[in-house]
Amino acid sequence: MAEFYLKEDLVDAKPITTEPVIEKDISTNKILKELCDAIKGVTIIQKGANDIVCNGKRLFYVGQEGSLKRCGGQGDVLTGCTALLSYYAKDYAKENKKEDYSDEMLHACIGGCLLTRMSGKLAYAKKKRALTTPSIVEEIGAAFEMLFEKCVIKDLLALMISCLLYTSPSPRD
Repeated sequence: MAEFYLKEDLVDAKPITTEPVIEKDISTNKILKELCDAIKGVTIIQKGANDIVCNGKRLFYVGQEGSLKRCGGQGDVLTGCTALLSYYAKDYAKENKKEDYSDEMLHACIGGCLLTRMSGKLAYAKKKRALTTPSIVEEIGAAFEMLFEKCVIKDLLALMISCLLYTSPSPRD
């Protein structure tokens, strides 16, 4: 069974926030809540002007600025980043004997969105209109350091949980 699902982006959607991450009342997006409830046990990422992350109980908008140019493969980068962070989330839950790890998966999905957006922003700053997906992949390491540099927690998932909702990542000058 899939533990997260990537939903295609909405054309011409307008951003709701420019904040890196904000939590909204779940009732503000009934469609995603119903989809999560129907599939049961998944966290959904809806790509768009703001990425929306929902697990049926909680709903977050990710407004971190990303690349100003779209190119094929950005969804693949998001999927890869989210898959890796989801692995750590599930491993963390197992080590801590948690049967319900929906919050950890939610944080992993938010982390995947933030990491992809920051990687795109860094790549666009270097490549401008010549941006391609490999340019974004090259920036994942730098983006990860920027997003989590203020954290000094040993465990990766604990680091994500403590940092994702409490820091405002901004690129270095």
